[in-house]
Amino acid sequence: MILREKFEELANGSQLRLAYKQHEVRIYKNQTKDLCGLILKADDIELKTKKYKGVVLSGDPSQSAYILSMTELDSNLIIFSALSEFVLERITRLDVLSFDSIHDLVEEWRSFIQGRSEKISSSVQLGLFGELLFLKELISEKTDELGIISWTGPDKSKVDFIPSVNHAIEIKSSKDPLGNEVSISSLEQLSSDFEFHYLRRYGLVETLEGQTIKDLYYSIASELGDFELRDSFRIKVMDYGFNPYTDYEDLLKLEPANIVDYNVQDYSFPKIIPPLHEKVVKLQYTINLDTQVSLGANAIWNSLK
Repeated sequence: MILREKFEELANGSQLRLAYKQHEVRIYKNQTKDLCGLILKADDIELKTKKYKGVVLSGDPSQSAYILSMTELDSNLIIFSALSEFVLERITRLDVLSFDSIHDLVEEWRSFIQGRSEKISSSVQLGLFGELLFLKELISEKTDELGIISWTGPDKSKVDFIPSVNHAIEIKSSKDPLGNEVSISSLEQLSSDFEFHYLRRYGLVETLEGQTIKDLYYSIASELGDFELRDSFRIKVMDYGFNPYTDYEDLLKLEPANIVDYNVQDYSFPKIIPPLHEKVVKLQYTINLDTQVSLGANAIWNSLK
């Protein structure tokens, strides 16, 4: 469940402590109005107040906390929820909370959303869409934690998913569901020491009923019960190049037309393996999988049991 939904479900005058390890954090809703806020417990509370448009930050010694809350004028729950999620993600990096550190995070968020492009390339959308599709399935088949932790694509890892020390899965997406050519961006992408190494190819099509990467992002985020896992997920998609807080123009609406899995370790799988000449410093190539034998629908999941 995303934070906005938690705010909406709160009864007036109630609080809810979040499953948050780094600091004690609560959300609340005003007794008489649908104004929501964050309660951030801290030591040595400073009696300061800073007003922003629709939001106010203040120190409250009676609660031993800093309060970030909506105001009666110019408040918007969607905007406040996005700000709150950003602040909660960032304070995981802070050992001690202070008025100035929280204020700096609010200012960072304001700069962050103003500075982001409102366009995102088709290639980034296709790549992220495929990885999110697999992540959603991995979470469904295994656990939330395994899914998020094993998603290494945004970290510029050699492969996109490493669900165990013995397993690697590379994801390839294309808007040509009838084509079977796959681009390999490095030698390490298909050449590794993993006992189980798979390549999954998504053939995607644009449809009026399809999902965007934003739809898929929020679908996954709503399934993550642990707040810190959701923060980690948000960081990963941002590192990939997608900002869920931005209203992008012309996001692709996509559906998977076909899903095919291959065993990269099969002797017949087309790939370049080391050693290469010492003067080959960068390698990119394209493979054709027209006649390559594919795996059964559950082969990846069966290998992870």
